[in-house]
Amino acid sequence: MKVRFLVFFVLLFGCGREIGDDCSRNSDCGSGTGYMCDLSKPGGYCTISPCIEGTCPSEAVCVKFSPDDSYCMRQCHDDFDCRKGYVCVKAFCGNPSFCNSSQPQESAISCP
Repeated sequence: MKVRFLVFFVLLFGCGREIGDDCSRNSDCGSGTGYMCDLSKPGGYCTISPCIEGTCPSEAVCVKFSPDDSYCMRQCHDDFDCRKGYVCVKAFCGNPSFCNSSQPQESAISCP
């Protein structure tokens, strides 16, 4: 009986959300430094900010939107790698491809 309870507990609470998953509050995304729920994205977007290259979890990449604005974003190769309603933004300004709620406007891109 104890083993079943332990397995149930691990399955219920042991699986956290990954970068790019939906969320409604910061605690949905993780308890480490910088974990946050970006509510400006549809359905929320689990991320870490700030980041530097090589510090994001394995499913994510660090994207610099400006010199002082960087976020861990879900890495992708095409739209099928992203959750519903999100698209794979092709690499720009030295950033790798990542999942976002829309393609950024060229005028909004500030290459660091």
